[in-house]
Amino acid sequence: MVVMIKKVTIKIMEITKNDYGLVILLPNILGDSMMRVHALKCYPEFFIGAKVLIVTESVYKNLFMIIFNDHAVKSYSEISGLVSVGKIIDFRGDEVSKSIKSYFYGADQYAFDFGEELSIAVVKNTEQYSIQFSYINASYDQEDARHQHAWFMDAILVSEALGMPLKYPGQDVKHYRSSNNTFPAIKTIACFPCGSNSLKHYPVENWLLIIQALINAGFNVTVFLGDTEKEHQAAFSVFAPTFLNTPLENIVRHYFNDETLVVANDCGPLHVAALFGVKLVGIFGPTNEKVWFPYQYGQAVRGLNSEWPTTDEVLNVINHCNAM
Repeated sequence: MVVMIKKVTIKIMEITKNDYGLVILLPNILGDSMMRVHALKCYPEFFIGAKVLIVTESVYKNLFMIIFNDHAVKSYSEISGLVSVGKIIDFRGDEVSKSIKSYFYGADQYAFDFGEELSIAVVKNTEQYSIQFSYINASYDQEDARHQHAWFMDAILVSEALGMPLKYPGQDVKHYRSSNNTFPAIKTIACFPCGSNSLKHYPVENWLLIIQALINAGFNVTVFLGDTEKEHQAAFSVFAPTFLNTPLENIVRHYFNDETLVVANDCGPLHVAALFGVKLVGIFGPTNEKVWFPYQYGQAVRGLNSEWPTTDEVLNVINHCNAM
C-alpha cells in the first residue's frame, strides 16, 4: 500500500513539473493558422488542466493573444532554452518547427499534414500512419456537416490520433442578434481584396466595381490590403480609404462590430472575422468554399464550374446579408 502511494506521488510530480502540458506550433500563413482555432479551443478539454503554449509568427502574436487570452502565446523567435513539455502538436511541419522542437524535451510529438483526397499523414514521434477522411466520415453523423469543414478537421485529427473522445468546437463567438431579436443594420463594409495565393484573388477590376456600387448605395467602405496587393493601393484609394498592412489586432479592435460586414477573398482576415462573429461574405473561385469557408459564419459566393462569380452575384449576396 505504501509503495502504491509513492508511485502515485511520483507520477503527479512528473506531470506538474512540465513547463507546459501542451505546445501548439502554428503555420506561418495566417489563414492556415486560423483553420486551427476551433480545434485549439477544444484542446484544453482534451488535455484537462494542461498549461498550453501557442507558438506563432511574431506578426500574428498580438492577434492570437486576443483570441487566446487564457493561454500563453509566444512567437517562434522568443523560444530559447530547454522547456519541459508533455505533448507537442506541430501544424507547421517545416525546418523552422523542426528547429524549435529541439528546445522542448520529454514530449510526445504529433504532426499532421494534408495529403491527397483529404487523407492525413500523422506522425507520432517517428512513427507515421495515415487517417482517411472516408473512414472518419463513416464514423460520425452524416447530417452534421461540421466534420467536412477544414475548421473542424483538426479536432477530429487530434481525437483520432490521440485516442480521445471527439468534442465539437464551441460556438463561443458573439452573435449578430440583439436582445430584441433583431439584427443591427449594416453601416460599414470592410473589404479585404487580399490573399497570399493568387488562386484566391478575385479580379481587382471586379473589386473596384463592387466598391463603387457599395459607396453609391450609401455604405461606409474601407479597404485593407496586404503586401502582395501594394501595387493596387492607388487604384483602390480613388474610391475608398485604403490601408496597407494594417495589423489585424487593430482591425479587430476598431472595425469588427455588429454594424460591420466583411467582404473578402478566401484569405486569413476572412477567418479572423468569422472567429469574432462579424457578418461576412466570402468570394470564392478555384478554391472549394464547401471545405474552406468558415462553418456557419456568413455566406459564400462562387461562380459556376469553379469560375469567379460576377459582380452582380457578389452584390446580390451582400444585399441579402444586409436584409437579414
